[in-house]
Amino acid sequence: VLRTLGRYRLGLADDAALEIVQNTLGSKGKPYKFTLTELAHHRNETVREFVENAIEDYLSTKSFSTADEVSNFLPMIGLKVEDFKDLFPHLAELMVRRHKVVHTADLDGYNEPEPRPLGAHGRAALMVWAFALNVFAGRLLSQLDASSRVDAPEHQEFLKTAQQNLQTAVEKRKALSSVPKRTDELPGG
Repeated sequence: VLRTLGRYRLGLADDAALEIVQNTLGSKGKPYKFTLTELAHHRNETVREFVENAIEDYLSTKSFSTADEVSNFLPMIGLKVEDFKDLFPHLAELMVRRHKVVHTADLDGYNEPEPRPLGAHGRAALMVWAFALNVFAGRLLSQLDASSRVDAPEHQEFLKTAQQNLQTAVEKRKALSSVPKRTDELPGG
């Protein structure tokens, strides 16, 4: 979703955001300087096409592996970080878990033949993450182009329900914190 928004919004971005894109094209954080020979390869492109291609190159290598990376990207596409800060702890936890699943097949040790059962703590965490993603998506939509239909009552109802569901899931997860985990349950839920 963030890359898609980036494709649309970075072309409309201010100079500072485009400078960040240009800096990533260079090596070791130095701004990339185009030679006349390199520019000649783009002579049939309009400036707009050239910028769009640079943005596409930037986004094709951009990953969002941490909540900090998401937080740093939001202002580049004209969104207010403050509106998302309460979600970052949930998103960060989800990203850590995703990383574990991708890189270790969700196994805790080399001797473990298969993943442990999810258990109550894991199910509670999963619910928090699912609702946090719903709220995040809803807030992204709320900040987009004012002429879009995100002010529609159905969008506002979706966002309100998602936020209520997130709050309920967080409360249920906190209530579980006093309950010991089963020994065969995944750690960190």
